[in-house]
Amino acid sequence: MRLLRRVLSLIGFVLLANAVEAAPLVQLSRWDRLAVDYPLRGPGIEQFRLVAVTRWAREAPEGSQRYAVRVTLPNGQVVTHPVEPGQGPGGRTLAVLVPVASVRNLRPDEVRLHAEVIDAATNAVVSNLLKATIANFPTPKPGQSAIDPGPFGWGRPLSVSPGGAGPLPGPGPDGFRFVLVVPKPPEAAFAIATTEASIKQVASRLDDYDSQAGRSDEFVLEADAQPAINLTPNQAQTYLSSLSKADDSGLVYRLPTLEEWDFAARAGQSTPFWWGGQPTHSEGANFLGPEPALATDTTAPALPARSDPTFQGNPWGLFHTFGNVAEWAKADASGFVRLGGHFRTEPETPLPGVSADDPDSVGPDPYVGVRPVASLTAEQGEALALATLKDAPGLGDVKVAFDPGRATLTLTGNVAEASARREADRRLSTLWFLSAVDNRLDTPSLPPRGLAVLGPVIGSPRRITPLGKRLDEVSLAVRWANRLPVKGSEWWVNLYQPGGYAAHRLASEKPDASGQILVVIDRSRLPMNIPTTAALSLGGPAPTLAD
Repeated sequence: MRLLRRVLSLIGFVLLANAVEAAPLVQLSRWDRLAVDYPLRGPGIEQFRLVAVTRWAREAPEGSQRYAVRVTLPNGQVVTHPVEPGQGPGGRTLAVLVPVASVRNLRPDEVRLHAEVIDAATNAVVSNLLKATIANFPTPKPGQSAIDPGPFGWGRPLSVSPGGAGPLPGPGPDGFRFVLVVPKPPEAAFAIATTEASIKQVASRLDDYDSQAGRSDEFVLEADAQPAINLTPNQAQTYLSSLSKADDSGLVYRLPTLEEWDFAARAGQSTPFWWGGQPTHSEGANFLGPEPALATDTTAPALPARSDPTFQGNPWGLFHTFGNVAEWAKADASGFVRLGGHFRTEPETPLPGVSADDPDSVGPDPYVGVRPVASLTAEQGEALALATLKDAPGLGDVKVAFDPGRATLTLTGNVAEASARREADRRLSTLWFLSAVDNRLDTPSLPPRGLAVLGPVIGSPRRITPLGKRLDEVSLAVRWANRLPVKGSEWWVNLYQPGGYAAHRLASEKPDASGQILVVIDRSRLPMNIPTTAALSLGGPAPTLAD
């Protein structure tokens, strides 16, 4: 029996010695989680504890004490420690201890080490190698990304040629939908509502509005969805002014000019009506006469029902440009004109318009309303975009260009952070009339293997005098790399002047999410009025820039 036990023991040692030549006794498959600080019960070397997921072979001799963990550190040094009790054959995890000093103060790409299991008696390797990198250790999360691939910008540009129009993404204030009209030069682009203002829309903004004031007819024209009527030019302009104040984009709404209204109403056609030269129309227009579009004599809803649209929009998507209610336009510097006819107009005479010089009169009948218009030229689009970006950190020097034919804003210039590029996208998304943003802002890149880029001074220096010393505290903008050294690494601020040098530890002890660092200048060592260069170093001071 003793001879049999000795033979089995010898077989076990042979298995250990030759394990790697065959299949390993233990497979280290992956790291289970980030390394954590390993608590010490007394003085000793501070360590990180990594946990490897393991799978032991059935034939592996039992006993954790038979095995050890061998770790090759980034500097090539090899350290060994015993396998913890219960983590030998049959166990599912394995602790790997790494001296903290071996991985701190290294550039992220320098943190490379590997672990393996060995036979404690013979040092024979009995496992595969499991590598660890900076990704397996805790690092600061400053929240300032050095390389953000985007995407930056958003949307899809319109494609409107001069003399055409296209729908803006909208909706605008009060739920209006707008079409961007781009006439041929030298006429300027403008946005025009696809529908007439409704009773509900006008009543919500004009306290004294009464669609029945002064009327003696028996028509039913007061439903919320029906177009507003009984509007004088002044009332119409008051409503448009209120609409402007309600629009956070900054667009200013006004009456269309006679030429703008006529061009949009006919969808750029040369015929009297957008459907042709005759007042009759197969799809119906809400006129009085040989082709009544409604069984009863009334106005139709400003926005036709989608389920059963009685009235067709023109090729640019504008409804009721002819018929339903007349619409106010600006005829000249002081006059106004009613255009398009209304539900009580004979179909042969929707044009010419009916002029009105009194801004407080509705004209010959009360069946007149308003269709909002806003100028949207390149200059106006740019001004609205700049106002939206105003006061946004890091965006003060951004240049913008608005293309009305594409309803697209292009951004150019330099910003310190990718987060500023995203902030520009976010702010501009509030401009409902933009179809797309082409964000071409540049973010300066880090030098090869660089860990941070210092930017300009933030605010004004602050003078402090601890213990009689004259110190200036200066905040500098900073942009950190995507991957930083292991948490707890030492960062130093180095200050250089011709013939002078000083250094101090980074005040925050680690990179943080503020996007700035605090530089302390000892004026007894570095005089004022001499240019001072600041640089960061890792692991200790850098007396020269070459360091």
